[in-house]
Amino acid sequence: MTQTDEELVVAVEGVAFHRYDARYPGRQQHSSREPSLQASFRSDPPARLLLPRVTADLAGEYECRVDYLHAPSDTTRVELSVLEPPESLHLLTADGRAAPQLLTVNAGDALHVLCKVLGAPPSSVDISGIPPSVAAGEKLKVWCSAPHARPSPVLVWTLIRKGKPAKVLAKQERNVSRSWQDVQVEWQDHGASLTCTAYSPALPAVRVSNSSLLNVTFAPRVRMSLGAMLSADHIKEGSDVYFRCDIHSNPPPNRITWFHNVRELSNNTFTCIGHHE
Repeated sequence: MTQTDEELVVAVEGVAFHRYDARYPGRQQHSSREPSLQASFRSDPPARLLLPRVTADLAGEYECRVDYLHAPSDTTRVELSVLEPPESLHLLTADGRAAPQLLTVNAGDALHVLCKVLGAPPSSVDISGIPPSVAAGEKLKVWCSAPHARPSPVLVWTLIRKGKPAKVLAKQERNVSRSWQDVQVEWQDHGASLTCTAYSPALPAVRVSNSSLLNVTFAPRVRMSLGAMLSADHIKEGSDVYFRCDIHSNPPPNRITWFHNVRELSNNTFTCIGHHE
């Protein structure tokens, strides 16, 4: 910084908390956004901001803006990720009890021991914004949150239709623990599983997921065909003919009507042996 510099502003996620005026070196202004943010600034080259005893709540985007008196402002941003060690480790036996310091096991026996870790990777994933039912063609805005994870987790949205491989809708790798996603719902999505998976970039092998099944309402989709044992080229007058009407809808239809040349058929002109699928 030179004597022509006017002011230096330091902000965390857009909230200014430290100002330094080079014209008046003795007039530093430090206004913390919260008591835990104790910082000090040193103006001797290179100018630097000191954060003693960094904690997880100090993670985020830091912005340094220099406002010049006779030149455009200059801004630099830095992302601070804080890795937290696990709060505690607990060794448990298979029945959930604390394991003793000395375990006695017979040679050849199976040993089942659980290691319970508190802290660090995301412990749960919550999905919200999915109604009990949604009409085909509508767009859903759903939310996924993975609290209590440091650093902020990677969030991955996937949609799994019946009999189909998982489709990745989005992957959020920003410094967020909450993500929203627009989902264009189609009739084929009825019964599909919408899943949000969270994992820490520092521990990619430890993943936590939550899923919701989509209940999609849609109008009947009808497909009519000649009976499987019949050939259209070998039907004689007086023969019995049957048709198959496949109906796919949600909710199921409450009435099925047959027509012949746009004329509705009465019950005494045909026999229904089919069923709704």
